[in-house]
Amino acid sequence: MIVVADTSPINYMVQIGAIQVLPALYRRVVVPAGVWEELLAARTPIIVKSWLTASHDWLEVRSSSYVAPLNSSLDPGEAQAIQLALDMKAELVLMDDRRGVVEARRLKLTTTGTVGILVAAELAGLLDAETNLKRLLAETNFKCSPKVAQDAFLQIQRMRSGSSR
Repeated sequence: MIVVADTSPINYMVQIGAIQVLPALYRRVVVPAGVWEELLAARTPIIVKSWLTASHDWLEVRSSSYVAPLNSSLDPGEAQAIQLALDMKAELVLMDDRRGVVEARRLKLTTTGTVGILVAAELAGLLDAETNLKRLLAETNFKCSPKVAQDAFLQIQRMRSGSSR
């Protein structure tokens, strides 16, 4: 499975100490050079920068054919991630930014964000998604609508109870 990531899912998964689920779920994750640069930016939390100094054989930095913004409202990392996903015919794009997700889906790419990764990790038995989602919302600057958070907590509870409704 080819998976391309934007900055935020990697950033937030490192911050909550759950980054290990990415290779467990997807084996390999590819990021464009622009995302790597964003992860090294001055505003990036120290814990993320520190994590980046270690070698991660499952994380690959790759150039894309990105030349100009697909959509002027996207930041360079999002635009490069979408272009790289198109170039590589990726099965999944990890992205949180709403405008980026809308553009990726318009281009027929499948997306999931940090919350979706946590839910998938719970389903795979890799972590306690409820605890990690609470950490994500309380200990980082991650933003999502109350409805998205409520729906995720409800989905986690349903998975735990064995109910699909």
